[in-house]
Amino acid sequence: MPPERSHAQKGVRPVSQKVMSVRDDGGVTLPKVRSFALTVPAVAAVCAVLVLSGCSPETAKAETSTPSTTKAAEAQAPKEPVVVLAATDPAELALAASRTFFTSAPVVVLARADDASVQGTAAAVATTFTAPVLLVGGGVPDSTVSAEITRLGAKAVVEVTDDAAMAAASPSADPTTDVNSYPELEAVTVVDIDTDALLPSGELDPRDVDDLRESLPQMASPETLTEVLALTEGTPGQVAAVATAKAAGAVPLVVPGGDPRAKAEIVEAVSSAKALSVVAIGASFGSVEDLTWKVRTAESGKELPGGGQLVFGGHRYAVVPGSVTTGSLGPVSQEDISRLLVRAEGAAEELSGKLPGTVLPAVEVPVTLASRSAGADGNYSIEVPAEQVRPLLDAAAIAGVYVVLRFESGRTPFPEQIAQYAELLKLPGVGVALEVDARRADGMRYATVSGTEVNGAITHLAALTRAGALPQKMVVVRQTSPTAVVDWSEVRPGAGEVAVVTEPTQRTSVAARASAYGDFADRLPAGIHRGWTVVGTDPVTDLDALKALTPVPEYIVADH
Repeated sequence: MPPERSHAQKGVRPVSQKVMSVRDDGGVTLPKVRSFALTVPAVAAVCAVLVLSGCSPETAKAETSTPSTTKAAEAQAPKEPVVVLAATDPAELALAASRTFFTSAPVVVLARADDASVQGTAAAVATTFTAPVLLVGGGVPDSTVSAEITRLGAKAVVEVTDDAAMAAASPSADPTTDVNSYPELEAVTVVDIDTDALLPSGELDPRDVDDLRESLPQMASPETLTEVLALTEGTPGQVAAVATAKAAGAVPLVVPGGDPRAKAEIVEAVSSAKALSVVAIGASFGSVEDLTWKVRTAESGKELPGGGQLVFGGHRYAVVPGSVTTGSLGPVSQEDISRLLVRAEGAAEELSGKLPGTVLPAVEVPVTLASRSAGADGNYSIEVPAEQVRPLLDAAAIAGVYVVLRFESGRTPFPEQIAQYAELLKLPGVGVALEVDARRADGMRYATVSGTEVNGAITHLAALTRAGALPQKMVVVRQTSPTAVVDWSEVRPGAGEVAVVTEPTQRTSVAARASAYGDFADRLPAGIHRGWTVVGTDPVTDLDALKALTPVPEYIVADH
C-alpha cells in the first residue's frame, strides 16, 4: 500500500467549495505548473484498437457514474470520416481537440502550455473524469479559453500544479499566482491537484481520485465514442490533444511521420479497427484528401514483402534479372521460376548485414521486349501475354519477393503500354521499370524520352494505386546516360503513391559508374531514390564502391 500522505503536502487540495469568480481586474487565480513529457505507446494503442466495432460512430455510456442533475460529459463523433487537426501550437491543438470531440463537459482540466511535464498529470485526470484538457499561457487568447469552457458548460475546473517545483524555485511563492484572465466565466468550482498524484504507471493515485470525486460536482454517466480512431505523431506537444481524444473514447494510435502505411503494426492496427471516423492529430498527416486515401490503403491490410505498404520503409533491394519467356517466347517452367526466386533470396542474403537497413529480394523481368522489326503494330516492341506473367507473380508473393515488370516499349509511350498490364499491377508487390534505352525513333535508332512521358507513367500508376487502395508502387527509370531522359525537372514523384528510382545502367568500370552516379544526382528532382547496376553476376562485386556512394543505393541490380 502507498504510504499515507497529508493533503496539505501532496495530492488534491480539499477545495470543493473554492469558486472561480471574476476579480475586480477581470481575472482569476491560476497556479504555476511544471510538467514532464508523456507519450502514447504504440503497443498500447494497437491493443486498444480491439475495442472498435460496429457500423457507424456512436457513443457509449460509461459503466460507473453517480446520478445527478449535472449535465453529463457528451462526446461527439466527427462530422467527416477523416479529420486533420494540423495546428503546431500545443494550446491551439488542445483547443481544436476539445471542439472536435466534446459537445459538453462538466469538468475541464487546465495546464500550462509552456510546461510540458505537468500535462502528463492533466492527461490522466482527463481520461479518468471524461474531461477535455485546455492549455493556458500558449498561443490561444484568454478570451478563447474562456469561451470554450463556457461552450462546454463546465461546472468545475481541475488545475494541475507542481508545488515541489515552485517551492524549490521560491520558498515564498504563492501557489495561486495569476497567469490568465477569464472575465466571461460565471462561478466555476476549482480543484487543484499536484503532479505527484501521478504514479510511475501513468495512472493517478487512487486516493487522489477519490478526493477529486468528493471535490467535484456529482455528474451523470458520460456519453463517449466507440468507433473513432485518433492518429497521433506521439510528440510531447500533442499530449493534451491526445488526452482529450482518449477521454472522449477515441482509440489513439501513434503514427510516426504521419503515414499510416509506413509500418506493418500500424497497417494491421488500422485494418483491424475499421473505424468509421479517423481524426489525425498533427501537421505531418497532410491534407484531408491525402490522408483519406492513405487510411483507406492501410484499412485494406495489403502489405509488401518486408511488411508495411511503403516500398522503401527502411528497406533496400537486391535485384536479379530474370525472364518469363523462353528463347522462342514461350512460357518458362515452374522450375525456372523457382530457381529465379531462389537466386533473388540468395542475393539478398549476401548483402544483408553488409549495407545499412534490411535487404529484401527482388526480381526484374521484361514483359515487353524491344524488337528488331516494327511488327504488326509498328512499335518495335513485343508484348508478353499477361497470363504468361501471372505464375511468376503468384510464386513471388508466396516467397516474399518483390517483382519489377520491365517495359521496353519501342515507339509506344510508356503510360500506354503499362495500361495493358493493369490487372497485374493491381497486385501488391509488383512495380515497373522503364527501359529508356529501348526507345526507338526511325528503325533501330535510339531516341530520348521526355520527362513529361516519365511523369505520365508515374501519374498513371499513382491513379491506379489510389483507386485500388494498393500499397506503394515502385517505378524504376533505367537509362545509360543522364540525358536519355530529357527534362528531369518535369518529373514529379507524386504524393506518395509511387516510389521513383533512377538506375544508371552503364557497363563500365566501377570508377566510371560512380562518377555517373553523381552526374545523375545533379539532374534529379527531390524525392527520387537511387539505384545501381553491378557489372557481372555477383551482386556483392561492387560492395566497397556501394558503401562509398552517397546516398547508398537502395535498388541494387546484377548486370543484365
